[in-house]
Amino acid sequence: LELITEIDPNIPSELFGDETRINQILINLLTNAVKYTEKGCVTMSITCEEKDLENNSVLILFEVRDTGIGIKESDMTKLFESFERLDLEKNRNIEGTGLGMSISQKLLELMDSRLLVSSAYGEGSTFSFRLRQKIENPTPLGDYSADDAGKYTQESERYRESFHAENAHILVVDDTELNLLVITNLLKTTGIKIDTALSGREGIELANKIRYDMIHMDQRMPQMNGTETMKIIRETKDVLNNTTPCDMSDCRRYKRSQRKIYKGRV
Repeated sequence: LELITEIDPNIPSELFGDETRINQILINLLTNAVKYTEKGCVTMSITCEEKDLENNSVLILFEVRDTGIGIKESDMTKLFESFERLDLEKNRNIEGTGLGMSISQKLLELMDSRLLVSSAYGEGSTFSFRLRQKIENPTPLGDYSADDAGKYTQESERYRESFHAENAHILVVDDTELNLLVITNLLKTTGIKIDTALSGREGIELANKIRYDMIHMDQRMPQMNGTETMKIIRETKDVLNNTTPCDMSDCRRYKRSQRKIYKGRV
């Protein structure tokens, strides 16, 4: 697939808002577009729709367009329901919980916006939202390039782990390999020993052999979900993990306090 970016050079170079959540929403939309697009392109465009100089603010339009399979009109009302997967017959091989759209919509509501969608079944979809942001630096962003983004990333504060736990041993169960890779890489600098499983059955086999300090369990998995898996682990004869803490949450609450200035990148 070709990934196309269309960034309005008139966007102010520094805005005040929740960079983390805006990125989370865009990544959700882009990931979804890639999943449901077999050929063609995915386009992300960000446009400065309106500048309010009196209130020192700007209205930004974010759009993610794809040339994928599109959405049936009958499925539109289900789009933002938690755990809802659309057109299961056509999308049976696509991984994921279907939570991305629901989470994105809730985050946008907390930022006084909402997610809009237009789609032609078999031709593609467009997801969009508008955010009004305070202007910190009115200088236009200018021509956006990957070099600019790389330069900003190098200047940004790097993530640093806040603890080390070399003696800790945890189990992570998730049917998506990418999720296992992400959590393993995020925690590797903490020294925690991590075992991973791609299904409830694999998780049970490991839990029957090893005593863990914590189990991170994906709730929505095929054949056996997280609740069913943990029930079996708790009731196993040898009860190695009958009291092991289990984290089975699939989303995190939006915090209004998580706000920062994001400079010259999207």
